[in-house]
Amino acid sequence: MSPKEHKQMEQLIIESAEDLFMEKGSASTSTTEIAKKAGCNQTLVHYYFRTKEKLFQAIFERKIKAFLTVFEDIGNMDLPFEEKLKRIIDNHFELISVNSRLPFFILNEMTTNPSRIGILKEKFAPMATNVYSRLDSDMKKAIQEGKIRKMETLELFITILSLNISVFLLHPILKEVLDLKKEKFREYARKRKKQNIEIILNSLTPEKRGNYEKKVFTRIGIDDRSLPSCPDKPGRVPDKSSGALSLDTTVGADRKSPELLSGRSQYDVYAPFDPVG
Repeated sequence: MSPKEHKQMEQLIIESAEDLFMEKGSASTSTTEIAKKAGCNQTLVHYYFRTKEKLFQAIFERKIKAFLTVFEDIGNMDLPFEEKLKRIIDNHFELISVNSRLPFFILNEMTTNPSRIGILKEKFAPMATNVYSRLDSDMKKAIQEGKIRKMETLELFITILSLNISVFLLHPILKEVLDLKKEKFREYARKRKKQNIEIILNSLTPEKRGNYEKKVFTRIGIDDRSLPSCPDKPGRVPDKSSGALSLDTTVGADRKSPELLSGRSQYDVYAPFDPVG
């Protein structure tokens, strides 16, 4: 065979093996089945990949890398945090959409062969660390600027994965129980992607409690017991007539003001906010 034909045969074996691994799992797939599907003899499968495990590893690593690359490429873009997040959720969803059996594949292989986790960690640790660190840095900056509420990066990461993946994990059940046709599911998936973006962005909105927003004030020589309680949230509101309280931080801030002066103490209150503005 020419070099081009060798490359084509290798790719055909990979595609055939991927279909079978996705459908049956690696343990239930034989090299004989892979060769038959690829239209070659078993010897060629071993020639290109030596063992079934090495063939599986090549496919598994390629899929994991595709997932990480989505986060890495967008994370390196010079974009506002909200726009980055939208693109990450959108691209991650689309990646699963064109590889709808991938979530089952990964979960099954990780569960039945836990040693694969260690192999992947060794191979992709630098890339995964870079992806996570960049997202963590962007989140902390957005929190510091008051653009999003305080949230752990891991919490956000898991939320994105679970919301996007669950759509496709449930597909086989919905298909059978609700007789959900392919086109109908695609329509549902398109809507669900938009909803996932909205759900995640809304979950990051700076915290609002009832009709009150949390603000931080400095108290100057005043007995806080003289301040009236907020009607629908335990706490205090500023006594405007006394002029004893001054606003220290921006609306929606959960952090204490770094500008606390000597002799003053800080005071958390819930003050009315304009839901429109």
